[in-house]
This record gives sequence, structure tokens and C-alpha cells, in this order.
Amino acid sequence: MEEYFRVDLWHWLKAVNCEKPFSFRGEPSTVVTLQKQLTKIILASRLMLDVAQKLGEDISCSNFQPFSEEQITEDRQYMREIKELTAKYGGTIRRLTLSEAERPILAIRRFFNAHSLEEWSEILDEWVEYGLSKMSICEATGDCAQVFQYELLEGLLEATYLVLTRRSEGKIK
Repeated sequence: MEEYFRVDLWHWLKAVNCEKPFSFRGEPSTVVTLQKQLTKIILASRLMLDVAQKLGEDISCSNFQPFSEEQITEDRQYMREIKELTAKYGGTIRRLTLSEAERPILAIRRFFNAHSLEEWSEILDEWVEYGLSKMSICEATGDCAQVFQYELLEGLLEATYLVLTRRSEGKIK
């Protein structure tokens, strides 16, 4: 996965959640470029998910409430898998579970379980607005879900990276 994309996404998240606009950390147009690139990745991922569903692929995944016993158990399992993920993928995969890394469509499913395509478009629009302003999104809206959204975006990037890598290696069609 291109590390610059991950770094730019991180800086964008910080700009959205503080009073310093993204322009303090780099070229402001980067935010618009990131939005456009992420929108394309999200649309392509939605298409992959739709095709997988039409083909009848088993892509059921857990969707537990935050802080539920089930979610805590799943988080513990993820922590046990980190060493194996790091060894297998050289530290490039950080947000996916082992099963999601093996079948990236599961991570894409989890991404769209959290928010619809339309909601992701609205989220990115808000990120652009607050990433370039001197007001944080938490101050303006009272909504502070951006870290969760960031983690989902980063997981989607990792999943699409794996799909593209495996496709270029001829492991999937």
C-alpha cells in the first residue's frame, strides 16, 4: 500500500478534528485530490461487493455494537493475529483481520455495513469542508466519529491494495 496515501489520510483526519486547516500541513488541494481518489476507490469497492453478492459469494461478516461482549472478543482475536499479519504482509496491513486479509471482500463488506455509498459521499464532503476550515467537525456538529471512519477508510485502502496486488500477480481474475 502506498504509504503517502496513508500519511495524507492521517493528516486529513487531524485537520478535520482540530482548528488548524490542512493547508498548515501541505497544499490544500491535496484534500480535494484525496476526496476524489477515495470516491473512486469507494465506488469501485461497491461494484466489487455488488458483483460478489450477485455471484452468491458468502460474504457475511460480523457487525457488532461497539463495546459489546462480541466486539470485545473479536478485538481480542484481532490482537492475537497482529504478529501473523505483520509477518505475512510486512507491516503494510494494519486494519484488517487475518480473514479479511485472506478475503478482502469481507473488509469491503464491513466498510459498507458501517455506512452506505451515499453516506460515505457525505462524510467525505464534510471532511473536505472541515479539513480546510479553522473549526473542527466535533465543535461544529458534535459528531466525533471520525477516528472510526478513518479506520474504516484505511481498512478499505488495505483491502483494495490486496485485491489489486493479487490481480496483478494473477492470483485472481
